[in-house]
Amino acid sequence: MDNLRLYLATYNVGTSSPDQDLRELLSITDRKSETRPDFFALSFQEVKAQPQNMLMDTLFDDPWTFAIKELLQRDYIKLKSLRLQGLLLIVFSLRKHLLNIREIDSEYTRTGLGGMWVSILK
Repeated sequence: MDNLRLYLATYNVGTSSPDQDLRELLSITDRKSETRPDFFALSFQEVKAQPQNMLMDTLFDDPWTFAIKELLQRDYIKLKSLRLQGLLLIVFSLRKHLLNIREIDSEYTRTGLGGMWVSILK
């Protein structure tokens, strides 16, 4: 079995849009193909969570996922993304691993209004 390289990152975006260059976040400035991660697991906090953003993100990729896909281009494919209010989790894989990836499963509990908003208990 080959060794796999995983790249994990978390980023508090402070409700901003992905206008900045994300190469530094992903450490892909001048990386050679043999040292690229096999998987990227990324977490973004404080992503805009207005109802219209939540609706659009169910129909299309959110702006952060789109920006990462553009940066990684055709070498990687999105395996899974999960949006819970202002939290966004995304996993990307090198295309060469797709034949070996099966039965991706995730577990989470949505609480609050329709599972989209945080519950506030008093």
